[in-house]
Amino acid sequence: MKSIFYKGLGKPWADNGILEALLLFLVFYLPSYLSQRNSPDPEVFNDIHFHINYYSVILPQTFLVLVMAKRRFSSLIPMGFTRYTLKDLGFSLSVTAMLFLIFFLIASGLTLLPANLAGSSSFTPWRFSNYSIIPFLFCTCLLTGYGEELFFRGYLLTVFETEGIKKTPAILLSSLLFAAGHGYEGWGGFLFSLLAGIFLSLFFYSRRKIHPLSLGHALYNLLSLLLSSSLLLPGH
Repeated sequence: MKSIFYKGLGKPWADNGILEALLLFLVFYLPSYLSQRNSPDPEVFNDIHFHINYYSVILPQTFLVLVMAKRRFSSLIPMGFTRYTLKDLGFSLSVTAMLFLIFFLIASGLTLLPANLAGSSSFTPWRFSNYSIIPFLFCTCLLTGYGEELFFRGYLLTVFETEGIKKTPAILLSSLLFAAGHGYEGWGGFLFSLLAGIFLSLFFYSRRKIHPLSLGHALYNLLSLLLSSSLLLPGH
């Protein structure tokens, strides 16, 4: 990982993609990462005020990433902004299915651990029951899917690519940063997010399409929360 840091040394700060990506990460994500010692409220998605406050944060962040990407790459196409087609719907559903598969593999693995270790590694038991605000939940899941995929896959991996960072360290660093944001869910949430990040990164490199990734991610979030009361699936 040191090579990624050294790649950014010696370049004018205004042209330094690594520095730009680091600053965006520090502004967008580090504050919430540092507050993970506080246990999340499993019922938070039932509160309409939570969703409205979330929109006020995620929308400016997402548009800023798009503005910075357009300025740096001259086009959003390198980030995978291509027209969404009917074929892409199949890719979105494949992404959702793969995320559920990764989750069940991690959850099954946790059951093999001793009870004292499995308890500390389990997922946060999100509970959603306020079905009158499902439209708000849908928007939250959609914005989360796009916000995270735009930054951790579309923007970050493209910056690493333009800065000469090879795929393997780029995928590992992007996925570790993504997983760190889910550390509050225990080792189960961290491992799920790490493996999911690696899969999503590989998909991005192979297809170079951000919409199927984002919509597949959003659909996983939505379904996992709607099923949370009975299956205790995590939302990401």
